[in-house]
Amino acid sequence: MSSSWRCTFCLQFCHGIPHGATKEKMGWGFNRTIFNTHSFAVTAAAGCFIEGYLLIITKRHIQSLAQLDAAEREELAYLKRLIANFHKEYYPGSTHFFEHGSCEESSSASCINHAHLHAIPLIEGIANLFQRDFSPANLASKEIPRSFNSKSYLYLDSSLDPSGALIAQIPNGAPSQYFRRLCARRNGINERWNWRIDFFDREFILTTERGRNHSWK
Repeated sequence: MSSSWRCTFCLQFCHGIPHGATKEKMGWGFNRTIFNTHSFAVTAAAGCFIEGYLLIITKRHIQSLAQLDAAEREELAYLKRLIANFHKEYYPGSTHFFEHGSCEESSSASCINHAHLHAIPLIEGIANLFQRDFSPANLASKEIPRSFNSKSYLYLDSSLDPSGALIAQIPNGAPSQYFRRLCARRNGINERWNWRIDFFDREFILTTERGRNHSWK
């Protein structure tokens, strides 16, 4: 699989080298991975302001999930079902998956230019806020179209919404960590959305421990 020695996710999840915020907060010996599949690593999110907040990270160094091949897309759909069931077992609300998809030319909403999908349990959804801000299109299949593979976009999928996911192209960019801002607002911590400032160590560790003790099947 392709990887980049300049990418913090490649260093951590392809080469096993602690890096970035995790190394700074947890130390060299901490392995943040909860479990691996052939094409993805699942981990607690840095800035884990809600217990159960996970990331699905590609092992292949690509810019966005729109660039996944057919086998990776099938694997990702399976992982999303596993994580939605995990959240349903332990946490209130429903699973919200979101991505700040980036291309090489533009990455304003994404902090790390390596494809990753956020998975967070929320009692109150954020779709209405997203629709107000960007007028996204509906995706009945919930799969990110390959036609977005060289575009910057915002993607949101609620596990309880049978009508599909939402996607909006953002040629002019979006606020950094846009969806995290919305989630933080919904949870009454408006100013604590930035994972570079607020790591939420306790929630990060509890999420990691619960994930590792869970039977993923």
